Amino acid sequence: MKAVRFLSIATICVVVLLPVLASAQSLIATPECVAYDSIQNRYFISNAGNGRVIQIDSNGVESIFWASPGFAMSSHIKDNRFYISTEFTPAAVVVLDLETGALIKRIVIPGSAQLDGLTTDTSGNLYVVDANLRCIYQIDLDDDSYFKLAKVSLSPQDVIFDPANNRLVVAGYTANARVEAVSLPTGIVTTIVQTPFGWIDGIARDNQGRYYFSCGTEGNIYRYDSTLTNPPVLVSTGHSQPSNIGYDLKHDILMVPNFNDARVDFIGTNADFTVDTRYGNLPLTVNFSGTSINHPSVDAWNWSFDDGGTATGRNASHTFTNRGMHEVDLNITVGSETFLRRKKNFICALADTSVAGEINAPIGSKISIPLYASSTVYLTRMVVPMTYSGLVNLKFDSFSTAGCLTNDFPTKYLSFSNSTARQLCLILEGGQLVPGRNMIAKVYFSVVSGTTGQETILSLDGFGENLPSFAGSGISYTPDLAPGKVKIFVCGDANGSGITNIADVTFIINFLYKGGPPPVPPASGDLNKSGNINIQDVTYLINFLYKGGPAPNCPAV
Repeated sequence: MKAVRFLSIATICVVVLLPVLASAQSLIATPECVAYDSIQNRYFISNAGNGRVIQIDSNGVESIFWASPGFAMSSHIKDNRFYISTEFTPAAVVVLDLETGALIKRIVIPGSAQLDGLTTDTSGNLYVVDANLRCIYQIDLDDDSYFKLAKVSLSPQDVIFDPANNRLVVAGYTANARVEAVSLPTGIVTTIVQTPFGWIDGIARDNQGRYYFSCGTEGNIYRYDSTLTNPPVLVSTGHSQPSNIGYDLKHDILMVPNFNDARVDFIGTNADFTVDTRYGNLPLTVNFSGTSINHPSVDAWNWSFDDGGTATGRNASHTFTNRGMHEVDLNITVGSETFLRRKKNFICALADTSVAGEINAPIGSKISIPLYASSTVYLTRMVVPMTYSGLVNLKFDSFSTAGCLTNDFPTKYLSFSNSTARQLCLILEGGQLVPGRNMIAKVYFSVVSGTTGQETILSLDGFGENLPSFAGSGISYTPDLAPGKVKIFVCGDANGSGITNIADVTFIINFLYKGGPPPVPPASGDLNKSGNINIQDVTYLINFLYKGGPAPNCPAV
């Protein structure tokens, strides 16, 4: 794998987008296709799921370029036009102004079922495949007239024009897929090669005329030579349903949309690197290994990290001590040439915590324990087990996400609850929780019994198969754990003696008017649950002790 050939490092920023490990505000979702605009130095990603086309500028900033009322499938750039195949009724090829994104026209193809891959020839024609009807349409860009050029024997997902042979190269989404040629202008279909792989979703060609094929189910990218005769070479693995790939000819970058993982991989072909891990808890030590088609002719390998660290050599190690997403650069020197591979938001150094709140509560009260998630990445699933056995007898009542950022998560349930063992396990999944410290739920208990000063620890360590975990942005891990606590106090026992009597009246008066110490906890002096301590609490306590007034009613805090 190689990377970007730079005349200067400032030319463009090569971004690896990961949902996970993606930038916090990523707009990429179910990416189907990637195209590069060499004029304005930007990338376009077609989101099949929501119909949006996302543009990424040279600084890595994402924005919405266009939004379709249907599925945005493949895209293609020709001169100052941006073409998109769409799957809304009726199916059509949308033509946009490349500079502004303004809609120029829709070329509707009645009867078409699943338009996908696009390409253009040198004679003013646009070609689009129909994966369902297994055919290729030819569209005259002067008058928008079209006809069915060829019927292919496979389910075509993508097509590319081969100018050297004046033909179309097409491959399909089938096992052991054939690569076929469609002669121009006759439309005669012949087999070029029977591949040892299959389920081809995309085709791209580099500056040397070599062909790249993405295999959706395998997660692999294979490369053939320019004649499609030599055996294929596996050039990249580990992708998640790689779809309609593209090639940035200006910078020698293979662009791989990962349909199932909401990310796009930009793979340089002159310099690249692998790691033994991409995430972990601080301090996080990562081992790097550089790769290049120029090896062993590489004269120098130079690494730089966004925390100021550097390293040399083909293999390097670096320890990240700052929480967050980290950028890594590899510069290699071959003779007088320098090649850069930059991966933004590539390493995720975690210091994430699952937290339960602490509360002081009187006997007989109903309490709410907040649960928090402190996370570095977007979270889509949280498992929070809790054991609440201790000297304070607690009865679990319910849980709620009202007022929490997880309230719109579609799945919220207790996977385990046992009042005898005093254990429960809460699972929240299906949504997206933003990074940071966020309240994710509230757990409600009744304080049944206990004496002053006794406490129960709310352990989050897990039990049996119910173990704590966070997941999202393509990773799953165990966070650090901060247990909660429920501690008993006697309402009205301002001096902490364990009983309520006239001494507590004196204690509160001294606090209010003579500079005495406050009640501990302060809630023990708020007998009427007003939210503060004042002379009314003194009156309340005297009425209770000597005039048959109501029992103290302190808040749990």
